[in-house]
Amino acid sequence: MNFTRTDRLTRKTRLLTVRGGAGSTSESDSPRHTQSDRQYHALQGKIGTTQGAGSVIAPSSDPADYSLTQRMGCQAFIDESIRDDRYLLCGAIVESDRLNASRRNLRALLAPSQQRIHFVSESTGRRRQLLRAIAELTPRAIIHQARSRSQVVARTATLKSLLSDLRKRGVDRLVIDPRREQDDRDRVVIATHLNNSLASPMSYNHVQSSQEPLLWIPDAIAWAWGRGGQWRRLAEELGLIEGVKCVRLDDPNRA
Repeated sequence: MNFTRTDRLTRKTRLLTVRGGAGSTSESDSPRHTQSDRQYHALQGKIGTTQGAGSVIAPSSDPADYSLTQRMGCQAFIDESIRDDRYLLCGAIVESDRLNASRRNLRALLAPSQQRIHFVSESTGRRRQLLRAIAELTPRAIIHQARSRSQVVARTATLKSLLSDLRKRGVDRLVIDPRREQDDRDRVVIATHLNNSLASPMSYNHVQSSQEPLLWIPDAIAWAWGRGGQWRRLAEELGLIEGVKCVRLDDPNRA
């Protein structure tokens, strides 16, 4: 896919130099800027002049625009699970021609008064029901995990690793469950990865899980794998997990 086709698909698409997707944090939101913040702003100028392979485009945060990406090959929905010093980042890959049907099926699983499915809050019986229902949607889930006392370090490392894995599997759009304090760092990781790559552009959004039901898939699968025991076995028996990678850090105790 090239930029000409992308521009025709969505006029609201703007380069990362403008801002990221939903949940982005402006400079005024925080008076202190970390090294990642400064790197993010430095990358803005560099990427803004790059129109070829490796550029990053960020779609409008308007949920109505999501349907415009349906002509792409497949999309990955990313969420985390944290178990003590073990950090798991799960990417659930869904083919673009199955997006709307999968969303409808997931919304149908909501209990009365529920706005989203959050696996940690579900009962044992509901968890089994939900995992089996998710398996019927045939997502392909990839989990990258790392051990660190710092969630920032672990998320950065697993996101870098997961990005490479997802690109090899044909993903051209990411939807990430936002973590307000981490979103700018995510943008740095994505921008750096693609700016150093010869791959075609990848679009992304940070989207609240209450707005995007497909984010419930990685939430459930990451929880089941991280919990272990019967839940990991069930996820494996249902064919929910395509691969798991342990990401080694130079210093697992780094703060």
